[in-house]
Amino acid sequence: MDMEDNKIEYKKDRECEKVDKKISGTLLRVIYSVMELEYTMRYYGTDKILHYGEIHMIKEIKNNPGIHISAIAEMNGITRGAVSQMVKKLEKKGMVKKITDESNKSRILLQLTEKGEIAHGEHERFHRVFNEMLSKSLENFNEEEEKGINDFLDRVLEITEYFKIMTAR
Repeated sequence: MDMEDNKIEYKKDRECEKVDKKISGTLLRVIYSVMELEYTMRYYGTDKILHYGEIHMIKEIKNNPGIHISAIAEMNGITRGAVSQMVKKLEKKGMVKKITDESNKSRILLQLTEKGEIAHGEHERFHRVFNEMLSKSLENFNEEEEKGINDFLDRVLEITEYFKIMTAR
């Protein structure tokens, strides 16, 4: 390889590096933007502001009718105390009510109130609209391009999982 070839290779490497940095930068901005979007407190059609954990607790209760505190704790790998605290907050906000299990009087079951149902519906609508907009943005891509995007995102996910493991040590 002569000097001219080295210059060409160097130029190609620099151009690839610029593209890689641009993609990496854009991807990081997307990730941060989605995180911010997801963790922003919202009213979800009610008069009470809900945090990320609260709306997802509402979703758990809605998706598992008659669920009790211990089951939520077990499903999510958190303590019963943590679930109890959040349920207490949701009760104060009028989103959840506790009812006694008729078959086991010592067990308390959780149920959404009308306000909780509204919040759940608005949360579902929020995600549905977001997903519809994403789908619409992919309309101009052919199947092969969509597969390429999906493969790229799968690889990014693998990389993030790798770094989660590496930084946990």
